[in-house]
Amino acid sequence: MSSCNRMIEASGPRQSIWLLGILAVLGNLAVIAWRLIRRDDHPVQTCLLTNLAVSDFLMGVYLMIIAIKDLQWAGNKYFIDHVTYNLNFYHSNRYTRPCR
Repeated sequence: MSSCNRMIEASGPRQSIWLLGILAVLGNLAVIAWRLIRRDDHPVQTCLLTNLAVSDFLMGVYLMIIAIKDLQWAGNKYFIDHVTYNLNFYHSNRYTRPCR
């Protein structure tokens, strides 16, 4: 999935993360606004749908953070090497191919 040059190497998953992140943020903001503006006779249903929209909105924010960091760290070999080193800190040998 990742390489020495990018967090997400393949363009398909990278574009999917952008698309899903944008749709999740915008769509769930619309649901939250709609549920707060329009009051229903079903308070339990409104509460459940609002909570679901908030959790999906936060997942969209998380996806957007991943997509933005992928753009920021594209081509930065030090970051990938540093993360690999930290993940294998307790091992005497590094099991991954170094990014050089």
